Amino acid sequence: MPVESARSSARIAVIVLLVCLMAGGCAARINRFVVAPHHLCSGTAVRVDWDAAGRASLTTDPPLQPQAGGRTYAPSTSTVFTLTAKRWPRKPAVSQAEATVLQTGAGAGAEDQDPDELPFQMSCSEGRLVGTLTRPVSEWDRLLVGTLESDGEREIVVAHDGKEVRLSTRTPSTTAFEGMALGGTWTVTAPLLAPEACGSTTHPPPDLFVISAHVRCGSRP
Repeated sequence: MPVESARSSARIAVIVLLVCLMAGGCAARINRFVVAPHHLCSGTAVRVDWDAAGRASLTTDPPLQPQAGGRTYAPSTSTVFTLTAKRWPRKPAVSQAEATVLQTGAGAGAEDQDPDELPFQMSCSEGRLVGTLTRPVSEWDRLLVGTLESDGEREIVVAHDGKEVRLSTRTPSTTAFEGMALGGTWTVTAPLLAPEACGSTTHPPPDLFVISAHVRCGSRP
């Protein structure tokens, strides 16, 4: 009887494995992998977070030891973080993200050529779109803004630290925020474009705006 029971268990295991393989449910998967901030100054802490199906492991190039808590690092040079999720017998899932350490300096020549993205979740009310993004000053105060750019698809107003700047389809970039801290609260407002309407299912307005910010390291003026 124990032998027969063992055989039955083995058959069940094989069936479950076959079903799993056919359905793809056994595959390793990375649902989320975030390295923030993407741009930083030397010594700034980087937080790494993920959600994965399978046995996940994180490596860094160059090698870094995590700080207390296990998912926080303090790179002194640009570092590539690689997350690998494994689940036998499927192939592993791999995702990479880089934390770029910027050089301290002033002027446009010190800006990073790969801009930071400022994503705004937009809400629609009274015929206009409004979005607010807050970045903790404690983590971002050494990152200074250089050039700010929109996608140029519509006129928008960007506000930060008491200053407002209008970006249009003809002039989608500005240096008006030059030298200001990236940390703090940013607000974007924009009019609706015909035939967009708040609450419309046929012509809904965009729910996400992305502003690009070229940044550098320095001290807040």
